[in-house]
Amino acid sequence: MTDRNLDLTAQENSALEQDKLTMGLVKEANASQPVTIASIFPDAIPMSTLQYWSAIQRSDALAHLKQAIAAGDNVNEHNGDGYTALHSAAENGCTGNVKLLLGNGADTTIRTSSGKSAADLARQQGYEMIATLRETAAISQPERR
Repeated sequence: MTDRNLDLTAQENSALEQDKLTMGLVKEANASQPVTIASIFPDAIPMSTLQYWSAIQRSDALAHLKQAIAAGDNVNEHNGDGYTALHSAAENGCTGNVKLLLGNGADTTIRTSSGKSAADLARQQGYEMIATLRETAAISQPERR
């Protein structure tokens, strides 16, 4: 399941393998059900794997993020609302996830549809250190329009 080039720890690798088994069971159960998630939650906002795992402060979240990035997921993906994985990680105080995303090209200049940067969201939640990380990374990125 995992790519040896991800530099995963034994614990991260084990967590990914365990998740693979769990997701196999979930897929099996879902295949036997006539009801879809969309029919239960019609107003749900779709999110990418990166957005999902970037908001989680679990020890295996970094492994999942590394795997998604290695698989070619776009770290700056959003569904037209400007809310990227970096916004999610910053807003939820996930320092390690923020560092990983910044190290893999997360664009610090992207703003949400309401005009919020990742640093703005971090500050709103009291994560000043994350806001500073994001702003430090922005110095090395040209302003995008």
